[in-house]
Amino acid sequence: MKKLLATACFLLILSGLAEAQRVTLPVLYLRSNAASDCTGILFEGQSCDVDLKIHGQVAPNVSPRSDEVIIKSVTILSIQNLAWDVNIYTKDTRNHEDIDADTFLDYVAFTAANGKQVTPAVGGTAYRYQSRDLNIRYRDMDATEETSTTSEIHLQIINRSTAAKVADSDGKVVVILTVEPIQ
Repeated sequence: MKKLLATACFLLILSGLAEAQRVTLPVLYLRSNAASDCTGILFEGQSCDVDLKIHGQVAPNVSPRSDEVIIKSVTILSIQNLAWDVNIYTKDTRNHEDIDADTFLDYVAFTAANGKQVTPAVGGTAYRYQSRDLNIRYRDMDATEETSTTSEIHLQIINRSTAAKVADSDGKVVVILTVEPIQ
């Protein structure tokens, strides 16, 4: 009994030391640029591609590059209240014609009903869509295979509404990802 108790105490101490040594990595917020990303007209079923650079310090005194992250949330800001899909790819090739070569990983879907007007009482002009509590493990295979100096999350934004997304400032769309680096 004493041996069992001593072993349990030893394991408890070891687990406490391991917890104390665990590095807490910062959450990163990656945001597309409304002025240059997804600026054209998108009719129903049409898409635009967005590549978000993974940047930010991944740990104290460590390079600001991370090939692997966990996507925790996906948010869309949109001038128009439309239905959206956000497809996530592991490479920038996004091969849709050959299912064997397609680098699709996962997707998040938003209906127009998911859109919350920013300030409806004062005639707000933007809608927010958010999917939280995701746990999508992501690795940029371009960076892994090509020894690239940057890592990106490769997205495809698809209009699922019968109404078209308009071009330029009247149809601005921004995608924001919350990610946690994996180390």
